[in-house]
Amino acid sequence: FYNVQRNQLKPDSRFYKAINIGFPNAFDRAHGYEGKYLMIHGACVSVGCYAMTDSGIDEIFQFVTGALVFGQPNVQ
Repeated sequence: FYNVQRNQLKPDSRFYKAINIGFPNAFDRAHGYEGKYLMIHGACVSVGCYAMTDSGIDEIFQFVTGALVFGQPNVQ
């Protein structure tokens, strides 16, 4: 799983809004995967991230932000 914390939320992304999922995590590194800045974001365009519509990222961003603001230390 990827754990998202508040500092991984990017409300001012050039791709509308973005969430850095924290790739690579410990499991990924242990299996030889490399990279950084793998994001879920809006703007419906990408060169390697998970892109979706702005309304789609709005919905996810709202749920993740709400969970973190109301006390969850992270969201998977």
